[in-house]
Amino acid sequence: MSGPDHRPSSPETQGSAATLFVDDGQMSDPDVELRPLEHAERYELREVLGEGGMGEVRLCRDRHIGRDVALKVVRAHREGRRDVRARFLREARVQGQLEHPAIVPVYDLGRDPGGAVFFTMKRVRGATLDEILHGLRRGDPFFAEEYTRHRLLAAFSRVCLAVHFAHTRGVIHRDIKPANVMFGDFGEVYLLDWGLAKVAAASKDLDKESSTSGEPLELGAAGDAKTAAGVVLGTPAYMAPEQIDGLPIDHRVDVYALGAILFEIVTLLPMHGEGTPMQVLERVLRGVERRPSVRARKVDVPPELEAACVRATERAPEDRFASARELHDDVERYLAGDRDQAARRQAASVHVTEARAFAEVALRPSGTLDDRRNALREVGRALALDPVNPSALDVLVRLASAPAPTLPPEVQAELEASDAQSRSGALLRGVVTYTVPVVAFYLPMFYIMGFKPGGLVPGLAWMGSMFFAGAVAFAVLRRPSISRRVPLTALASTFALAMSSLVFGPFLFSPPVIALNTVMNVLATRREHRVFVTVVGAMACVLPFLVEATGLVPSTFGYREGELWMRSPVIRYEPGSTTLFFALVYLGMLTFVSIYAVRFREARGVAETRAAMSSWQLRQLVPEAARSATDGPGEAG
Repeated sequence: MSGPDHRPSSPETQGSAATLFVDDGQMSDPDVELRPLEHAERYELREVLGEGGMGEVRLCRDRHIGRDVALKVVRAHREGRRDVRARFLREARVQGQLEHPAIVPVYDLGRDPGGAVFFTMKRVRGATLDEILHGLRRGDPFFAEEYTRHRLLAAFSRVCLAVHFAHTRGVIHRDIKPANVMFGDFGEVYLLDWGLAKVAAASKDLDKESSTSGEPLELGAAGDAKTAAGVVLGTPAYMAPEQIDGLPIDHRVDVYALGAILFEIVTLLPMHGEGTPMQVLERVLRGVERRPSVRARKVDVPPELEAACVRATERAPEDRFASARELHDDVERYLAGDRDQAARRQAASVHVTEARAFAEVALRPSGTLDDRRNALREVGRALALDPVNPSALDVLVRLASAPAPTLPPEVQAELEASDAQSRSGALLRGVVTYTVPVVAFYLPMFYIMGFKPGGLVPGLAWMGSMFFAGAVAFAVLRRPSISRRVPLTALASTFALAMSSLVFGPFLFSPPVIALNTVMNVLATRREHRVFVTVVGAMACVLPFLVEATGLVPSTFGYREGELWMRSPVIRYEPGSTTLFFALVYLGMLTFVSIYAVRFREARGVAETRAAMSSWQLRQLVPEAARSATDGPGEAG
């Protein structure tokens, strides 16, 4: 634990923190202003910023300088232990003598009025890498936008330099972890908490040496608190195996910890998984899969970063990077765009092999969507690494040319939404078609043609059934799951049109309008309902004949001397008005069908155009040389 304020500061807080206050504009008396101050006079204690096992950090005001600082003091219940005081003093001196932009500077070291050892340091604001990684795992949009992979890697690279600087001074941190990496509000990055640092034997006072001399730190009396061999100190998830085993360690334990952090930045997964400290320690000693591309298959892992993760976390120290600077250099080369093309082609070939295996299974009759999804994902990764890889393109072409046996759930949802919108329009047209012609056309024409005695009741019954069909269509239109209720509209409308045989008989009017209505409903309904709608339409055409054959209703047709005669029990068939009526009815049907056919053809044309454009644009994403590699022999000329 060091002295940062982990709470992200707002723009207002940042602005106030950046405002300097020197005095009230009057001349100050240096003899008065710079008089010696007691601890209580100089430091105005405020709220607690953080607590650890050994110390407590409080925000306080340095009245002498006029600034906020973080004051760390040994916790009261541990103040009596000499080893704790010695380790605390060593932490202050290590942190204070490591003068580096990524290490929080120490301002003062002493004892408070109660005799407790304290030191003050710069107060830093921001978020720890641990908080950032948790936010990214949650999918928090703020963290996703603010802390991109590039920004995290750039900060990680600077931490590597800070660690390397400490190593050149003979200091091993021994507790590098995301919680000890702080991102400041203004682009700063700090490596915190040097309480577990291991320091080489010192012979010179650092203050007498240049910042680049490479001499070890001078700890004075604090040297008594060096950790004895065999004592395990650190955070299990980021400890090297030799650190856990109690073997002699060197600076490469920090390289291991940095590699574990890099793994977590790339994958957003802890390298050794979750669990109790003992479970994690066992995994460290047993070994885990350290390739990010294997552990996080859905993540795009550049081979350069994967190689860095694997090398930094090798079990044997001699197999790791020789220094944190080497790890920094590898990350910087990646950030600068320097790609190892041979390594990328090799990594691409691995993804192609995986893609082929998944594709072989996916293209079988028993293949699943997961197999196809995995194959496409591996193809995408291969092409991202090697855009002209002909083998990857071959797998892509094979998958694209063989449609999936079932629709993915997300595609099904999109189609459902599109179909629901289309059915909404069809239902709205149905409401108009079933109701408006009754009032605007049939009722006036019946009046002109003339009602027969007793014909008003069956005529109104048929018109009422048409309004009922319109009401059902309107009710379905207002329901959330339209697609599942379209058969209700089909049933109501077909019944209403079958009722028209009470007015016109089963020959002239009912069959064509029922056929037209059935076709419209088949086009608008779901696949599983189409047989039902078709059967209902067929029954509506046949039932009027059967009903008349039973004598339940008056006969509306007959045969006499080889001729068919028809009559209506509702309206009179007069020569002029009857001809006009049926001419207008058939003309209306023809117009309706033509408009529907034009709309259907235009919609199909738009879909075909979109599909062709999508195919063309997809082909443009593939370099011409790679497209040629996938062409057959017959297409070469």
